[in-house]
Amino acid sequence: MSNLLVQNIKHTNGTTAQTVDSSGRVLEPVKPHILCGMAGNGYVAVANQGVFPFSTVLQNQGGFSVNGSTHKITVPCTGIYLITINVLNETEQNIDVGFFVNDSHKLRFFVSTNRGLNASNTIQLSASDEVHCRNTVSFSDEYYALHTYGLSDYAYTTLSLTFLG
Repeated sequence: MSNLLVQNIKHTNGTTAQTVDSSGRVLEPVKPHILCGMAGNGYVAVANQGVFPFSTVLQNQGGFSVNGSTHKITVPCTGIYLITINVLNETEQNIDVGFFVNDSHKLRFFVSTNRGLNASNTIQLSASDEVHCRNTVSFSDEYYALHTYGLSDYAYTTLSLTFLG
């Protein structure tokens, strides 16, 4: 058996792709990941078939871009992504969120008669794909965006994408 004794794995241009710390943890400082909250404060109305305004970037590494007008997120590289969505509704009722890739409906996140939805799934995406979420519950509704409390902001309705490989 052989041992590979390195601390960092780098690209030829000098970018560190992976670091193994002294405890054996593998760190990936440029692994694509984004966490977006909804633009606005308090409850934000989202019309039937309206786009959730996920344009407040809370975390971003690895090359995602967000269009603040269309609320679409551009994916940096081809691969499998973990999608996580959290929604807080103003009232207890059905929540139905569609996940769209290049304006095509690909995934559905649904919960019946509830104020909250927490869901995840995986999907194959290609570099430069544009993704967004729409309210597909058949009526307009209000979802809680951000709340400022003292020095902290709490994001209640969020969307995250993490590159898995």
